[in-house]
Amino acid sequence: MFKNRRTRKHGLPAEATVLSIEDKTGMTSDTSRTFLHVLEVRPEGREPFRAEVREVFGIVSLRPAEYDVLRVKYDPGSLNVVFDFEGDPRYDLEASRARTLEMRRQTAELLKARKEAEAGGIAPLMAVALGGPGGQPVMFAGAIDPVARVEALAKLKTAGMITDAQFEALKAELLAGG
Repeated sequence: MFKNRRTRKHGLPAEATVLSIEDKTGMTSDTSRTFLHVLEVRPEGREPFRAEVREVFGIVSLRPAEYDVLRVKYDPGSLNVVFDFEGDPRYDLEASRARTLEMRRQTAELLKARKEAEAGGIAPLMAVALGGPGGQPVMFAGAIDPVARVEALAKLKTAGMITDAQFEALKAELLAGG
C-alpha cells in the first residue's frame, strides 16, 4: 500500500496497454471488486516491461478494459506500477462530466446557430463552426487556414447542417479571402 502511494506521488509517467484482466474478488457481498491487470508498460527511454496492477473498483465504476491504452506511473527501481487516471475522461468521473458538459454546450450552440441560419443566413452557423463566440473554435478546432475551413464546411455539409449550394457559396467566399 505504501509503495503504491510512493509510486503515485514520485513515480515516472509512462503509457501502458492492458493485456488482460482477472477478477480476484472471490466470494463477497460487497459492491466492489478486486481486479488483477496485466499491463505492457512503455516508459520513455527504456525497454517496455510487463507489470501487474491489483486495483479495487466499484461494480459500476469506470475502469479499464482489455487493450485500453492508458497512463500509468512507475518506480524505475522496483518497476512498481499504478494507474494514473487523473484527467482521463474514460476513468476520471470529474473529467468525464466536464467533457460531457462541453459536448452539450457545443451541441446547443450548433443547434442555435442552425436555427438562426435557417431563419436568415449562414453567418451564425459559420461563426460557431469556424470561429465560435469570442473567436474560440467550437466544432472544428484548428480551422484557421482556408483549406481547414473548407474541410470544416464539408463536415457541415455532410452533417446536413448546410446545403450543397450554401457549401459552394461559402467555399468560394473563403477561398477568395472572405
